[in-house]
Amino acid sequence: MAQEQALLRAVAGFYKVLGNESRLAILHYMVTHPGPVYVSELVAKTGIAQPTVSKHLAILYQNHVVTRETSGNRVYYEIYDQHLKQTLEATFTHLEHMDFSN
Repeated sequence: MAQEQALLRAVAGFYKVLGNESRLAILHYMVTHPGPVYVSELVAKTGIAQPTVSKHLAILYQNHVVTRETSGNRVYYEIYDQHLKQTLEATFTHLEHMDFSN
């Protein structure tokens, strides 16, 4: 029972990390554009200010949602693993087909 409670606490914390529209905009771009992305690309494509993108990427990185790799003066980010990417893709696809007009 304690192990199940710990898992539920971890899942709740994970969804709390995802529960931010800016982070979801960043993740949506990353899911729909394969390969690593860098901060200025995310700024240009999401319209979110650079300091805000960097702050949210740090939170996503700390919570194992994205990975990062430095190459020269650029830092590239990618969804943590294929399983998480598929989960996010399924979530976005599911919600794109829903009617939120009510």
